[in-house]
Amino acid sequence: MSSIKSFQDGRVIVIVDESSNKPTPIFCDVCKFPMKNLSEDSQSFQKHGVCSRCDGRFTNYPGIDWNTESAIPMNVAKDMWDDYMKERLLLSKPIINFK
Repeated sequence: MSSIKSFQDGRVIVIVDESSNKPTPIFCDVCKFPMKNLSEDSQSFQKHGVCSRCDGRFTNYPGIDWNTESAIPMNVAKDMWDDYMKERLLLSKPIINFK
């Protein structure tokens, strides 16, 4: 169940999902990129504590365990993690550069 709260004379509206115990942060704790997809990122965060892109890329990778510090991708699959981070950086850059 969700509740809607209004702040600053209705200029800021917050929708609170009361069914989850832990609120979804703005940034992924692992890759540090913003969580953009409200439903998928929220589900991935509730299950594994990461964004949906990190979850989708590494969920089925052998040896990955999001709950164990020594078994997260940056420690288990360093080369694959580095490639993933380069890809995320490229995708986050603007297509058009203004001078």
